[in-house]
Amino acid sequence: MNTLFRIIDFIKGPAIFQFFWHLLTSVSKLTQAEIDTVSTVLGPNAINFSRARIAQGRILALAFKINRNRAFTLFHTVNLPTAGSHTRTNFGLLVHEFTHVLQFETVGSVYIPQALSAQRSPEGYDYGGPAQLAQDWANGKRLPDYNREQQAQIANDYYDTVIVPGNTSDPTTRDAYQPLIAQLQNREL
Repeated sequence: MNTLFRIIDFIKGPAIFQFFWHLLTSVSKLTQAEIDTVSTVLGPNAINFSRARIAQGRILALAFKINRNRAFTLFHTVNLPTAGSHTRTNFGLLVHEFTHVLQFETVGSVYIPQALSAQRSPEGYDYGGPAQLAQDWANGKRLPDYNREQQAQIANDYYDTVIVPGNTSDPTTRDAYQPLIAQLQNREL
C-alpha cells in the first residue's frame, strides 16, 4: 500500500485532487488567529500554512450529511461543517485536523488510509489520557507508536487541557504531554 501512495504523491495526485476539490467547496486561508493557535501546539513552522486551506459548504453539505458532521482532512485541506461542534471556531479540533496536515507533509498521502484504519480500530482516538501517556513514555512508547488518530487527539487534548487560556491543568498533565508534543514538533511521526 505504501508504494501505491508514494506513486500518487510522485505524480502530484494530492495537488490535482485539491484543485478540483476546491472548485466544489468554499475554500479560505487560515486566519492569523487560527495559524497562531495551531502553531502553539505543532510549532511555528510545522506546516506550510501558505498551502493550508479550510473548506466549508457546497458539496460538503452532502458529505457532512453522510458522516454526521465530522470534520476531515484531505492533504492540505481541512473540511469543516458550518454548524455543530466541528466548526472552525473549535480550536482544539483545528489542532487535531492540522495534525493530519502535518502527517501528510511528513509521511505523504499514506496517512489517509492509516487514519481511516485507526478510526475503525478498537483503540480509535483513545490513547488513555495523560496518566496513560506518562506510563507509556516510561515504558518506552513514543509518538510513532500511536495511530494517526491518537497522534492528532493527543495534540487536540494538549491544546484543550494545557494551552487554552485560563486552563489550570496540573504540572503532571502538562509533563505527560510535553515529550510527545516535542516529538510532534520535530516531525517524529
